[in-house]
Amino acid sequence: ETVYHSLRRTDVAKTYHMILLVKNRVGLKNLYEMISQSYLKYFHRSPTVPKSLLLQHREGILVGSACGMGELYGAVMKGASHEELKKIAELYDYLEIQPICNNAFLVDNGTVSDVGVLQDYNRTIYKLGKEMGKPVIAASDVHFLDAEDEQYRKILQAAKKFSDADRDCPIFFRNTKEMLAEFAYLGKDVAKEVVVTNTRAIADQVEEIELLPKDLFAPKIENSAEDLKRLVYDKMHRIYGENPSSTCPPRSWCKTPWKTATWSARGGASAPRSWPTCPASRRSTPCRRTMSAPSAATRSSSPTAATAAARTCRKRTARSAARA
Repeated sequence: ETVYHSLRRTDVAKTYHMILLVKNRVGLKNLYEMISQSYLKYFHRSPTVPKSLLLQHREGILVGSACGMGELYGAVMKGASHEELKKIAELYDYLEIQPICNNAFLVDNGTVSDVGVLQDYNRTIYKLGKEMGKPVIAASDVHFLDAEDEQYRKILQAAKKFSDADRDCPIFFRNTKEMLAEFAYLGKDVAKEVVVTNTRAIADQVEEIELLPKDLFAPKIENSAEDLKRLVYDKMHRIYGENPSSTCPPRSWCKTPWKTATWSARGGASAPRSWPTCPASRRSTPCRRTMSAPSAATRSSSPTAATAAARTCRKRTARSAARA
């Protein structure tokens, strides 16, 4: 089997959203494994996790039924039988309901008649969870932090050519009071159960996990320091010979390109390491009749600038001679 293989359309026709919460480090490793395989083996327009892969690497992970794009909510919308809903819900560790505004687009596009139908969908999921002994939690399906940040989501959706990019969808991070108000139609006690009690119970199952360890885990290669030194020195001798000091400029000179170039032109190791001072310049500008070095302001500039500096130095020398 190749790493990148094509999936048949029947394999990707039915994909659903779900929530995966990592409980511990075992779950973190399994999550990373599923993410890797979803990109390498099961990529079809977007990475996909087959149910078989999830069941194989489920240890240490809590699986939630997710939003309106989840399998359970979709089945409720389609009017699936009670037995079908129970079969679907068996997969999940907890069931999820969301504020009515999250799925208000179903009212806008005529899929459902009014928000009362959406409330009934959430009631159905809550009753199913109670019957099966699975906690039902209320989630905001947060896509942005503050309510005013919705404009940025609209921009992103418009860039992706969403037909309803301008539709309001306040899926921001709500506080406890706001969430209790959203689910008040369930009754005060049930609203507190799904907003506070059950969500805390889920959170308590998640351990404190350090995603990125503080220590470095560099590879340990035996004799790596000695091998690196040998490779460097062997190449140095191969390029510069057995006595590199006679062919290489001093290390302090190598920091300035024009010094290195001038060093080579003047005979290498036999060249003097001090520059004569130009008498025509008020500054300590190195100057020779045959080759003039640029001043301190132009030492790091291009060869053209260095040549111009040399011409200036010669002109100054000529003017001084004429005055004398």
